[in-house]
Amino acid sequence: MNLSRGEMLRNVFWLVVPGILTVVAVVFPPAALVPVGILATLYIFTRPRDQVRGSGVGMALVTLAFIGSNSAPSTLRVVAVVLATLIVVVTAALAERRHVARGSAVPAFLAYIGYAVFISLATLSSSIATIAAALGAVVVIALVVRKFSSRDFVAMVRWVVPAAIAQVMIAFAELFLLAEPIWGYRNLTSAGVPVLRFNPFLADTVLRAQGTFGHPIPFALFFLFTFFLCLAPVLKSHGFLRIAGITAGLAGLFLSGTRSAALAGLVALVYFLISSRGIQAKTRNVALISAVVVTVMIGDFGIRGVIFDLLASDSLAHRVDGWTLATGLLGRGMATVLFGTGLNSEGATFAAGYLQQDGFNVIDNQWLTLFVTTGLIGLTLFFIAVLVGWLRAGRPGRALILAISVMFFSFDVTTWPTSFVLLAFAIALPREATLSATDDADESARATAAASVSRRPRTELDPPFRHQV
Repeated sequence: MNLSRGEMLRNVFWLVVPGILTVVAVVFPPAALVPVGILATLYIFTRPRDQVRGSGVGMALVTLAFIGSNSAPSTLRVVAVVLATLIVVVTAALAERRHVARGSAVPAFLAYIGYAVFISLATLSSSIATIAAALGAVVVIALVVRKFSSRDFVAMVRWVVPAAIAQVMIAFAELFLLAEPIWGYRNLTSAGVPVLRFNPFLADTVLRAQGTFGHPIPFALFFLFTFFLCLAPVLKSHGFLRIAGITAGLAGLFLSGTRSAALAGLVALVYFLISSRGIQAKTRNVALISAVVVTVMIGDFGIRGVIFDLLASDSLAHRVDGWTLATGLLGRGMATVLFGTGLNSEGATFAAGYLQQDGFNVIDNQWLTLFVTTGLIGLTLFFIAVLVGWLRAGRPGRALILAISVMFFSFDVTTWPTSFVLLAFAIALPREATLSATDDADESARATAAASVSRRPRTELDPPFRHQV
């Protein structure tokens, strides 16, 4: 695709600047707030009104990604949530007015949030301040993203892709230059012995990267998010941005060493390929998938070793134990089973002996976490929100929700604001926001034609009577 000189300079600018900020962040993370803030302010006030909403959400996601990790200092986490929330609210107020797309999943999502907050306050499992820090940015992002247009979507991706590239750079610095990650869990111990997590996709001497997420799994989720965003049809006319995002997504996922994320991405990608429009495209993609499967079965490429290591790993054993203990949770009493014990109440459930007793007090299963904290009612509301979001989404949106949903079986997505906002974004994103102008026109034309046919009274010239004339 031919780009003008101005477009090329803008593309280079938005890839070089994150690199410079990365160096600052690695040397002294809080210092990165100043140049990012100046750059963001200048950028926002030079954007057209139809791109401000998307730019604000993009900045909020980047803010949470860089300083909003659960492993970051508590003060910095609060700053991240407050900044992200303010950015989204202010930019939404500056943006052009838009109507909410019909069939949005946001009401169902907010129903779950409202219920979780009510139960948490009723059971005193969390304070108002704790709930606000955990859910504030999640709620405002969902409310704003439901109004996204395709221009908002592109404006948002222009922030996410450079951030993904910066995270890859931080990962390389973490693995080969830094003695310790910026923040994370490399210095954990179990029974007095250091816990070192090696990357199963690389040599046994290379550790799993965490970037500024403080944990390999939310780090990997961010790259899954980036990868599937960049498959959206609207980015066909932004080839440079699209290729950079897909490349960064694959590189980051590889550096994370997260097998569950790789599996989730593979499942979602297969769905994306086989759900393509047109019999020719479906046939081509099925043939491609089949060829890859046969090649892997013949050549192996180390995949069997990765699978065997996973089957023998303590991480898989921990998650399997959670499922085996799930039926015991039914013995906590009818009220607790129905309503749950509130957010952040997992510790008491571990202490009572209902969950894994291997010394690692993390459930690592989104469904079980929901059942423990919000009961069957919260679990049902959450499932409905995700399902409606999936039905309402376009093809890349559905693939993204599917990828995150697969991760539900190995990670507590909602307990990390950095991963919960990605899920909220995916659920709230309207189909129209990911479509190109051509696809959008085609969708509109089909809808108009269908409505016209349904309103027109049938005559003898309409099928199936036409052959009688």
